[in-house]
Amino acid sequence: IIFIAALLDWPRRLIDSDSFKPDLMSVVFLVGLVLVILEDHVGVNKSAIMLMVSASMWTFLAAGYHPHESAEGHDELERELSRGLKDVGAVILFLLPAMGVVE
Repeated sequence: IIFIAALLDWPRRLIDSDSFKPDLMSVVFLVGLVLVILEDHVGVNKSAIMLMVSASMWTFLAAGYHPHESAEGHDELERELSRGLKDVGAVILFLLPAMGVVE
């Protein structure tokens, strides 16, 4: 199946589609949330599920910039990853002291 999809240039069209990308990212996130809700039946930890969801979403986003094909795509991806890391870092630096105060 993967070979046929590669022959039809299927992943490339999905990655480059500006209209389909937000929908696919939303579906991946919603599937992750449903798996978290069904954690007892799935038998996988919530954090493992969300790590896989976030890794797949970041990978899909990164592949859309085509960093191996152009320097501009590489620079845009670097800026996006830097911005994402700053946002996540700010949330973590806020939550750690807040958790310490609560405990």
